[in-house]
Amino acid sequence: YQRRVRVPTLSEKESHFRDLLDSILVDSLTVGVSRKVISYIVTTLKNLPEDACLQFSGILSEALKLRVMSFEDQVTEINTHMASLYEARKDYTKAATHLSVIPLENSQRNYSKEYTTEMYLRIAHLFLQGCGPAQAELFLNRASLQMGPGTPPQLTVQYNLCYAKALDFRKKFMEAAKRYLELQ
Repeated sequence: YQRRVRVPTLSEKESHFRDLLDSILVDSLTVGVSRKVISYIVTTLKNLPEDACLQFSGILSEALKLRVMSFEDQVTEINTHMASLYEARKDYTKAATHLSVIPLENSQRNYSKEYTTEMYLRIAHLFLQGCGPAQAELFLNRASLQMGPGTPPQLTVQYNLCYAKALDFRKKFMEAAKRYLELQ
């Protein structure tokens, strides 16, 4: 007599994963314990094949959406990883969307102005590559508020390049040309 083991379908795996997350994110479990378990899950997800990682990371990201401040490090880590995977697939809009979820301003962590500016410029650049000029401008404006006299030159160049591309999208070709010339 040979016993067959039934392999769960993808939808069953997703359902089991959602149930697992629900049991971890219950209010009766302390946030400290939940954070450690979610951190372990994030590390495990990053080691899965790309498609499975994106599928289950999306479920995790959705589950943590309402509790971003409690799981800020985990949200940052999983969304940064997902953005890198989508960027490698040339799905720039999804990559930018995942990065834009990271709480850079209203954060419990104190990100440096340089890091914040760099992230905003990366998001803007990804939105521009994914043909989302309106969203790109929003992040360009946020980046410009972070910039000042101490801003590293490479970030200033990156900002000017993104701004010129945004002007191109808005069909302001003369202004864009001036920006491109300033870069030379």
